[in-house]
Amino acid sequence: MPEQPPKADSGSVGDDLGEIYFEIQSELDFTKHLGALDATDEIRELCRIGPDSLVLDVGCGVGMTAAHLAKTIGCHVTGIDLREGMIARSNERAEREGVTDRVSFRVADAVALPFDDDTFDVVMCESVLALVEDQPRVLAEMCRVLKPGGRLGVTEAAWMMPPTEELLDQLKSAFGHMEIHSPSGWHALIEDAGFENVVVDAHEISVKSESLSRIRRYGLGHLLKTWGHMMKAMISEPQYRRLMKIAMQEPKELLRFWGYIVAVANKPAARATAQI
Repeated sequence: MPEQPPKADSGSVGDDLGEIYFEIQSELDFTKHLGALDATDEIRELCRIGPDSLVLDVGCGVGMTAAHLAKTIGCHVTGIDLREGMIARSNERAEREGVTDRVSFRVADAVALPFDDDTFDVVMCESVLALVEDQPRVLAEMCRVLKPGGRLGVTEAAWMMPPTEELLDQLKSAFGHMEIHSPSGWHALIEDAGFENVVVDAHEISVKSESLSRIRRYGLGHLLKTWGHMMKAMISEPQYRRLMKIAMQEPKELLRFWGYIVAVANKPAARATAQI
């Protein structure tokens, strides 16, 4: 989950741990989203990303998706993220992968995208929307920067059944703010932002599939290295131990309620850009 809104209350435990979570991901050169590479490839296919596509990756994290698309398809990808550490990692990855001529990264906020209207063929957003406070505004911004007829691709957590208050409290304690919807709720939110032809594909979470997809995405060596660094951090940093304690309480409970969606839609071809 690569992007988080500015903290509304610096004294909130959830906000503090949420910031630590993203710091860890930046330091370990690792970001994740439900569905992993399988979800990314589903978006790539449904949004018909080709070599000539101009793609915006909102909440790019450490640049995995941007580098993957640039390397496998040859398209140009622009990635944005709120955190300088994530952008630094993204640039390092582009250098390692040899795709600096096809990717670019910058620090930016999704609520005010620093791009002209009608710029991109495709806008992608992987496990970001649940963490932003003004979801309608972010979706409206994505619509604004898409070319008429351009395509949106989103992957995000979804409630497959109504969650318990206890589970919602656990998520809030870990992240400060998280707003997840049912598949039909995500459909309505995207459609209300001005998109048409909205299709939402809901997936249950399979631990085996998630694990295999992450191995494909990062490679087993990188994952083992990441876990090694995480264990060291837990030993030396009490905040990391706190976060992991909360995180480890959630998986079994989450799997009863949680899945994810891959949603695609397009900006109407003849629609005038709405004023935000």
